[in-house]
Amino acid sequence: DTCRPPNPFANASLISKLLFIWPYGLMTKKDGKSEDGANTSPVIQESDLPDVLDCDSSDVNLRIFRNLWEEEKVRAAKIMQQHMAKEEKSGTALIMPKGAFPSLGRAIKKDFISSLWFVQPCMFLCAVGKLAQALALGFLLQSFELQDGKGYIWAGLLVFGGLLVLINHHHCFWWTTKKGMQYRISAVAAIYDKTLRLKASSVDTATSSGKAINMATNDVERFLISSMFASYMIWAPFLSVGILCIGWHIIGWAFAIGFVLLAFVIVPFQLVLSKKCAALRSEIAGTSDARVQMVAQALAGARVMKMCNYEEIFERKIASIRKREVTNIQRVNRYRALNESIFFCASMLTSIVIFLVHVSRGGLLTPTNVFTTFVLINVAQMEITKYLPLAVMGVSEAKVSVGRIQKFLEMPELCQPFQAPLVVKGNVEAAVTVSRATCHWGNSDSHRSDNIDTNEVGSPNVALTNIDLKLDMGTLTCVIGEVGSGKSALIQMLAGELPLSSGHLQRRAGCTLALATQDPFIMCGTLRENILFGNKYDEKTYQTVVNACGLDVDFSKLRGGEDAIVGDRGAQLSGGQRARIALARVFYSDRDIILLDDPLSAVDSKVGRQLFSAIKALGSERCVVLVTHQHQFIGAVLTKCHSRIQAITSLTCAPSQSS
Repeated sequence: DTCRPPNPFANASLISKLLFIWPYGLMTKKDGKSEDGANTSPVIQESDLPDVLDCDSSDVNLRIFRNLWEEEKVRAAKIMQQHMAKEEKSGTALIMPKGAFPSLGRAIKKDFISSLWFVQPCMFLCAVGKLAQALALGFLLQSFELQDGKGYIWAGLLVFGGLLVLINHHHCFWWTTKKGMQYRISAVAAIYDKTLRLKASSVDTATSSGKAINMATNDVERFLISSMFASYMIWAPFLSVGILCIGWHIIGWAFAIGFVLLAFVIVPFQLVLSKKCAALRSEIAGTSDARVQMVAQALAGARVMKMCNYEEIFERKIASIRKREVTNIQRVNRYRALNESIFFCASMLTSIVIFLVHVSRGGLLTPTNVFTTFVLINVAQMEITKYLPLAVMGVSEAKVSVGRIQKFLEMPELCQPFQAPLVVKGNVEAAVTVSRATCHWGNSDSHRSDNIDTNEVGSPNVALTNIDLKLDMGTLTCVIGEVGSGKSALIQMLAGELPLSSGHLQRRAGCTLALATQDPFIMCGTLRENILFGNKYDEKTYQTVVNACGLDVDFSKLRGGEDAIVGDRGAQLSGGQRARIALARVFYSDRDIILLDDPLSAVDSKVGRQLFSAIKALGSERCVVLVTHQHQFIGAVLTKCHSRIQAITSLTCAPSQSS
């Protein structure tokens, strides 16, 4: 770990924070001298970067984000209960209140207002400073004409207004940008945290990888713009009223005509463009999800795609989606370019209209009213045609992104189906007990079904029906059955991936669980890293597991041995090697309950016999459930047929005999 210096902001003085002096030491850091003795240019190394403040850390912001979301769900639940009570009392259906459903956007808005309340007085002072500058400039020019000796007063007021705007403007942007980055950090952490708790058996999970990547890299960026400019949705109209009053006093109703052109013609047109950008942003997000998902599928099945000569088909599909995405991006950029061009033309156009109307009505143009009008129009231009459209566009796009993130957070999670911990009586070594368990594909654990017919064995939704099972510690249970009989569903139910529709599932208190799936997960790293998988290295246990799984032979054949890089998804390994690595990982993790979903299918009979011996040896003190088609390796057997357990038998294990 890199040892970092403390954050300079934490111990900075009030003056240092007020004038942004605290990062000066880091910005002016030298990297010593070169070989010829000359001073080198400033170079910042990673070790020079200070620690992150606690308020900006991912852990703290994730906790705050969770609390906001949980509080919002509790608030919505209370309103829903009150609404249902009113309906029950009146006996008629009532209109559903708006706050009856949780809204992540509402929770973030409340937190933004409550946590950045001090920014609003700064915005007020900034607005007052801008108006004071415009007035002071007019009176200063008038003082030069009249020679009344008040020029120093108005010059001082002009400078004071500039300082007021300078300090408050930058601090407003500092705190709002910091808050936007905190929202971005917390959203990324929440998305990552959610992906770890999604159900692998869910249909939505299979299609959510592209969405998760897109949200964590694209959608979260909308928090920055929206946080920076959201306050201008309040203060831009407020400042516009002040500008209109001062301009009316300076040059008369001609200023009102120009202001109406600016505020009610140019600005609404910009707002329409901003809303179009937000609508296209939503469409682009959906297209990006589809493109990322298609690319992920192509990468995952690259071998099959090449063998079947599907490259051109995938290329056409991805190119078609990308073309549609780029077309929408170009449309958004055109709207934004048009918005920017209007911004640069608005000031000059409005000033020309004001002066033409004023002169046509017999008015005189003096340095006082001309320069004051220019300043007021420039301020109005920046506030109304720049900050306000950015605020509307940012908030609109953030609303779309927050809705997508909320939908992702509401996806069904991996359930914990175990009821009260299993109490062991006497010498019974029960690890898991299942009583009349029925499971359905696509059934959420939050909707434990009371209206599903548990006897619908022929239903396409049924995964398991009326399962009664007891698994003891120190036993090896083999699950066999025809294709589609529910063997993998049984493993998923025991692992908690498949929620119960009815029945009970209990696990021995304190028991830990490990799962090896049919398609083992291999990360891009070394063989040793894939076996340890983040666990602490123990040489004796490691060598025992490696030798039992037959990986010592593979180590001797691979260049680099256990430190050989396996490539993305184990591209450098055969199917049998991946299966053995997954098996070694499971047993090295030292869990009490081991679930193995057909790890012997990818190996030949000789290696399969070796692996089965390893399973028996390493799992002698554990509860091991093995799904297999290798009938020659038999212990206690669960015979599965049509989602039911057809028979439970005990045969003699003969790993050394050929089938």
